[in-house]
Amino acid sequence: PTEMYYLWYFGHFSPSELIELLRNGGSMEQQVDDDVGLESQDVVTKYKMAGEMATRVMAKVIALCVEGANSYEVCAAGDALILEETGAVFNKKVAGKKVGKGIGFPVTLSVNNCVCHYAPLKTDEKVVELKDGDLVKIDLGVYVDGYIGVCAHTLTVGDSVERKTTGKKADVTLAAYYACEAAARMAKPGASTKDITAVISQVAEAYGCTPIQDMMCFQMKKNLINGEKTIIQNPSEKVLKDMKHYEFEENEVYAIDVLMSTGAGKARMGDERSTIFKQTDNTYSLKTQHARALFSQVIGFDNMPFSLRSFEDLTRTRAGLRECLQHQLIEEYQTLYEREGEYVAQFRITVLLMPNGNVKITTGGFDPATCESDKKIEDKEIVEILAHSLSSKSKKKNKKKKKNPAAKEE
Repeated sequence: PTEMYYLWYFGHFSPSELIELLRNGGSMEQQVDDDVGLESQDVVTKYKMAGEMATRVMAKVIALCVEGANSYEVCAAGDALILEETGAVFNKKVAGKKVGKGIGFPVTLSVNNCVCHYAPLKTDEKVVELKDGDLVKIDLGVYVDGYIGVCAHTLTVGDSVERKTTGKKADVTLAAYYACEAAARMAKPGASTKDITAVISQVAEAYGCTPIQDMMCFQMKKNLINGEKTIIQNPSEKVLKDMKHYEFEENEVYAIDVLMSTGAGKARMGDERSTIFKQTDNTYSLKTQHARALFSQVIGFDNMPFSLRSFEDLTRTRAGLRECLQHQLIEEYQTLYEREGEYVAQFRITVLLMPNGNVKITTGGFDPATCESDKKIEDKEIVEILAHSLSSKSKKKNKKKKKNPAAKEE
């Protein structure tokens, strides 16, 4: 019934067609080849499923981010919510195999000058507790049959439309939000990734902020969260030498991910050990029992990033990680920090480059009215870009412009 609702909701099949489809094998996976992209309505539907789930989970995690909240408990609750969502769909095997689904990116909660990937464990001696006025970045992802929807959102604990975020925290939040929204609108077939890099820097300058150096937005495909095509924000001189520019093409999928800082934009490793990892494409015959046991579990994550929260015996897991990391079977997502006293904001949305216009399938529901800044975007071209609607449904673009580019997005 849940699968039927999603397919009917997105308008790809009539109720009678859905009933027949689900009778004949119980799902639509058998009709979709791994190489098929957004040309297939089934693929679009699965992306939208993942996106809608990620959006719902994000809303619930946002509600948990209150004064006194324990960051581990919030992250663990978010992971559980993702598994609850994905557990309701596609439970029948296809060709004798289970349909992959679940956590596309573990829930992280990075506070104030922490740039990204803070995902504490229950066993950690020190876990961040949220305080009133903390600037919190939530990042998460969901996947359904390999199709991924990722979402990141920034909020200030305790603030609202009635009690607005002000000062540097407002500046960096608005800079990250509007840069992300502008980038999502500009990523059209025929456009170049270098134009996105430029507009992110322009929006940052308008708010007196700096994009975090060398951070990337990735193209996504089935079972691939970090695709070949990338958009690099604020490239360093070292990266700039070998930096490739790509042209966007119709029917591609991108995670538009913007991280802004009130400081110099240079991230560095923190003291915490990494807790988020991902399988690579490398191969090696592991020697130790702990490593082999760990890697057999890692394969079950379908090439998605995973958190050590998913493992019960952390001592054995850490022991197995050493050999896997040494031979590059697994890569780590390091916890990064800006300079103490600075603030970092992040917004990440998943965008489908459809023939009739870009479609945003994830959102944290950010309302710019919760922030008050004495700065604004003056560049007329960027203001015009932001004035255009970014659809959340597969339909023709609405040519009517918004009068106020700071209006709340869908």
